[in-house]
Amino acid sequence: FNLAEKVEATVIDEAFFENEQEKALATAVAGLELTEDMADNLDMLFALSPVIAAFFDNTMVMVDDAAVKANRLALLKALADKASAVAVFNLLNSK
Repeated sequence: FNLAEKVEATVIDEAFFENEQEKALATAVAGLELTEDMADNLDMLFALSPVIAAFFDNTMVMVDDAAVKANRLALLKALADKASAVAVFNLLNSK
């Protein structure tokens, strides 16, 4: 979530997607409908793990093209915003 912490852009424009993984992540984030049930919310977030992994395996976020980079950061911010409504994941210790 560190990449998304200082992002100002909030508009995600599909015209700047360069691969299917960007589109898949945007679709998954847009479809993520959080509820009052925290257990369900965690399940929904964890179900996105393969989509998130595929995005990072196939997409360089910090590219030279400023518009593409801003779009990717906005996508990550949208994901981080939804995830932070469930838990503060950057405070978790994986040891």
